[in-house]
Amino acid sequence: MLDKKSLIYSDRPSLTMACELIGWDWFLGLKRFSEEFRAMRRLFHFYIGTRSSIEQFVPIEEHEIKSFLKRILNNPNDFGEAIRRTAGAVILKVTYGYEPKEAMKQVSILISPNAFLVDVLPILKHIPAWFPGARFKRIVPEWAKCASDIQEVPLRYVKDQMSKGSAVPSFASKFLEGKHVTPKEETAIKTVAASMYNGGADTIFFLTMMLYPEAQKKAQTEIDAVIGNDRLPSLADRDQLPYVDALVKEVFWWHPVGPLDLAHRLMQDDIHDGYFIPEGTMVIANIWKFLHDPMTYADPMTFNPDRFLGSQPEHDPQEYCFGFGLR
Repeated sequence: MLDKKSLIYSDRPSLTMACELIGWDWFLGLKRFSEEFRAMRRLFHFYIGTRSSIEQFVPIEEHEIKSFLKRILNNPNDFGEAIRRTAGAVILKVTYGYEPKEAMKQVSILISPNAFLVDVLPILKHIPAWFPGARFKRIVPEWAKCASDIQEVPLRYVKDQMSKGSAVPSFASKFLEGKHVTPKEETAIKTVAASMYNGGADTIFFLTMMLYPEAQKKAQTEIDAVIGNDRLPSLADRDQLPYVDALVKEVFWWHPVGPLDLAHRLMQDDIHDGYFIPEGTMVIANIWKFLHDPMTYADPMTFNPDRFLGSQPEHDPQEYCFGFGLR
């Protein structure tokens, strides 16, 4: 449904709180399926859609990883903040060449289907902020400012750095450099760049290693054997570390970042396996269940990175855990 029929299953529901009141309707993940969405997706793919295009960012990733390791070495109790800062640093440097502050905690709340009563009863958006039970209206100004800042502030920074001749290469500077950019094109740049924000898998990895220290020890043994102890691993070593690679896949499989994905919306009536599904239906993929189906994965409630090794590895969870079709 979501992959082979993606042309009719790739719309998003309009979340009243997130899209209308807060103003996240520009965010690529929440944007309605349209020609504008397709144009932004093409722009996104051009910059980070291939393995070769991603390779240009390896130095940024490795630099930030080293900074991350120094932070948790000096302050191990604050590893959660170190993870958030590192993820934000990579994304902001890739998109804007910009050092981070804070990013996307609000979005994880807003994108949950029916997280706010106003998403169920959109008419509630008209009640005043002082009305009993209207807490959602009282947080709108602060969250709306955050939604605006995440687009506007970094782009202003890039323009300022470019005017001074000190801008580092980034997604935004690449498209702004040497040409007149129309307001529509600038909006597309801001939208695509800000839409690169994401996160969650890093924290899950650390928590999983606490639960399964034997897997951590096995991965460390492989790193020690291949890398030694006189340097840090790099992405160039990945093919020589099959267990570490399998361990990362197992984390994606065992606890997907978005267990229910983002909701899709059907754009026209459909009949699937004999079921009539009317236009406008919200379709939610239970990614966690897909990845824990005993018909696909052996012993699906057991954490076992070895499932992705050997001559017949199990299905790569990365084909499911980041969404479907054109989304």
